[in-house]
Amino acid sequence: MSRGVATTARTEGTIGLGLGPGPGAGDRALDLSAPLGPQGVAVEIEGPDGLVAGAHGLPLTPDEDAPSDAGATVHVAPENGASVQVTLPAEALCPGVDGFALQQFLVAPTDSHNTITGQPPYRLTVSTSDPAIGALRRQVGSTVPGDVLATDDRAPR
Repeated sequence: MSRGVATTARTEGTIGLGLGPGPGAGDRALDLSAPLGPQGVAVEIEGPDGLVAGAHGLPLTPDEDAPSDAGATVHVAPENGASVQVTLPAEALCPGVDGFALQQFLVAPTDSHNTITGQPPYRLTVSTSDPAIGALRRQVGSTVPGDVLATDDRAPR
């Protein structure tokens, strides 16, 4: 999964996720239940002193450009994946945390050439659990067990 964050109003923040098949999936597609996973999506944001926002059971919505006939699944095609969004409500913010200020801490630092020079100060983690994830992992012989799919905003080193 990849992600982007936009604060749409003082009361909520929208997280855009790009879903795509991992190594070894070949031409296999993944059909996830909608809302994604039986328990929905979990979002946590941690700062240097611990958790600053968190929620679980959040619904996932297709991006505006997703096909309108998607039905009851989120189809992750091998050729172009899928784009979805989850909205973090204001109630998910810990007391005293400002959503607009928090958004700035989720952005990686860059130099004058707009090259990323480090990790964002705060860590965003998004996860879900869906039986289709575990089924695909077993089909491709993955060594990663279970139905949980998680990602964060850390750039690979």
